[in-house]
Amino acid sequence: MALKILVFGQLTEITQTSELEWETVEQVGALRQQLLQRFPEMAHISVAIAVNQTLADDQTAIPANGEIALLPPFSGG
Repeated sequence: MALKILVFGQLTEITQTSELEWETVEQVGALRQQLLQRFPEMAHISVAIAVNQTLADDQTAIPANGEIALLPPFSGG
């Protein structure tokens, strides 16, 4: 089953889409590495990854049918 990844902000310019379909991975760290391989421009941006609307670290498990979101750096205001 493929993951659906929502993409926000300046990351849509890098990925050229607001939604990605991705092969299932078990942890956020593995997903992050795969994303960096496909989109090396992301290495220069602090990308946060949310799983089910909660910010996740690299050890966070990705559940089947989980909602994944790529979030650009936050700016205050």
